This record gives sequence, C-alpha cells and structure tokens, in this order.
Amino acid sequence: MKVLCLLLLPLVASATESLEEKSMPMKCAAYPYPFTATVCEHKDLRLSCLSGNVIHVIDAFYGRQHPTVCGQNSRIDCLAENSLDKIREKCEGKTSCKLTSTNDEFGDPCFGVPKYIKMIFKCVPPKRLKPRLGLACEHQKPVKISCPEGQKIVVTKAMYGRDEEHSCPGNVYSTLCYAEGSSEKIKDQCHKKSHCILEASNDKYGDPCPKTKKLLKMEYFCVKESDLLLPINRTICESEYKTEVRCPIGKVMLLDDGFYGREDKMACSGRPHFTDKCKAGDSEMILRARCDSRQRCSLRPSNSVFGDPCPLVKKYIRMRYYCVTPISRHHMDDILH
Repeated sequence: MKVLCLLLLPLVASATESLEEKSMPMKCAAYPYPFTATVCEHKDLRLSCLSGNVIHVIDAFYGRQHPTVCGQNSRIDCLAENSLDKIREKCEGKTSCKLTSTNDEFGDPCFGVPKYIKMIFKCVPPKRLKPRLGLACEHQKPVKISCPEGQKIVVTKAMYGRDEEHSCPGNVYSTLCYAEGSSEKIKDQCHKKSHCILEASNDKYGDPCPKTKKLLKMEYFCVKESDLLLPINRTICESEYKTEVRCPIGKVMLLDDGFYGREDKMACSGRPHFTDKCKAGDSEMILRARCDSRQRCSLRPSNSVFGDPCPLVKKYIRMRYYCVTPISRHHMDDILH
C-alpha cells in the first residue's frame, strides 16, 4: 500500500514524494521506509505520527541543495549551520511538531537565495525508557545517587542481599539471598528525592546470608518534578475482563505502587469481605512488566495472570502511577533498544 501520509489540504503523499505546501499539516503512520518533507521559506510544516508513534529524524537541513526545489536558483551549496540539531530538538521523539522555514529560526546561510527545510523521517513506536542502576557493595564506600536539577528519583526495584555472582566480587555461597523489608527501606531513603546515599550494610538491613558478600541494588528513573505532582489511582475489579490503562499521547507510565489481591474489605463489592490482607506476591512485578514505560497497557485482573493469593475472595488490581515525559530518543544512553 503506497498511501502513507495524510495531508489535511486534502492531498496524499507517498514515502518517495517531496512535499511543498503552505502551512502543511501531515499525519503519518508507522512504516519501514522514510518519508521526505520539503517546506519552502516563510512556510510552516506540522508533523504528527498516528497511534502513539513518534518522529525519528534521519536527516534534515535548512538551506538550498537543489536548483529547482522551491523555485529556480543555481545555488546548491547553501546549508545553515546546526540546522539538523535544531530540527531534531523540535521533533525527535515527539508525537507531533511544528517547523517554521525562516532565517529567524536557522540563520541566513545564503543571502538573497530562496531556501527551504528538507527533512527525512520515520514514524516509529516509542522506545521504552531504560532504568538506571545504583549499586553499592558490602564493606565498600557508600554510593551517592542523584538526578539533574528539576528531576526526582523514582525507585522501581530495590534489594539488599545477593541475586547474582558477578557484581561486588567476594565470597558467594548463595544467590537467592534477600533481606526482608530491604526494598521498602531503600525506597524510603530515595524515592521522590533529588539525591540519596546507598550503603550496603547489615546494620541497616540485617544479614540474610552470613559469609556471603552482599550488595545493594536499586533500579530507578530520573523524572521531571512536575510529572510527580498528580499520581493517577486505578482500581480494576476481578469481574472486569480486560481494562486499558493509558497516559496522554507523549507521556509514558511509571508505576509507583500496585498489587493484585485485596487490602480493603469493601472495594469492588457491595458486601464486606472477611480479609483485607491479601496480595499476590509477584503482582507488582507483573504490573511493571506490562505497563512501565508504555503509553498504554491492557490489564486483566485474573488468578490466571497473577495467581490466587486468597481463594473464594473477590480480588482486584489497584495501582498508582505517574504519566511522565519520556527521554528524547537520541539520548541513546538513557534509552532501551
């Protein structure tokens, strides 16, 4: 199928066509081949990707590289310095963007010559955010964890004990060693703070495996402080077959807390239940695997998904999450491929 981008003029363009229209809105779906858009000087281009996909800029410039594009002119060696970086800053990793083809935006690389923006791009599924790792070893110096100014630490996973052989070399007699309550204690120290200190110490967490050198691990994200102001709370009852949870386009989910089970005698029921202390052990991990770093996810509150922590009791999913701004795609050190 060749029709890929819908222009609201209305016109249609293929992946191989160059586009030269005034104030042109352009909506594109995900497709393995790149699109090309050319916008003449003093005109605007509005790009948007469909179905939650994002823009990936392959190449772009402002200037003139062809004698017959946007009028006739023999000058073809005109290129505005840093125009690719400026276009990426406006569009890369976003679901939509607007470009204005003017000297005010990019500077004038060739006075008196008609110029244009040319952009080669794809609409691609958004990359998942990659958590950062904080690691401290027993009998070694504490490790400071910090986020850039205006951002806070969001802890997604933490433990003190031993779960693998390679980090923190030393005597390892067990890799199934977890200090009870260490996850909550680490989270209390670091969650929603701009910085914190990680210290791998039996004095703080107890000694779950004597003679084994232990480590403290914490997976976390640095998130804009403004994204943490409004947590979203959802309860999905066991009677609901499947429910979609979502963030606005351009945002992704980070789970703050969640479980499958029951902690409230009246929730999802018109009658009280005999227990309010029932949680499936791996339910938070399953919720994170399905929803973290995604714009939307589908959840089914079912024993077949989470296990049955309390037979004959009506259960539910309860989750608290944030909708956060994902890191730009070309910051490859913070993106999971």
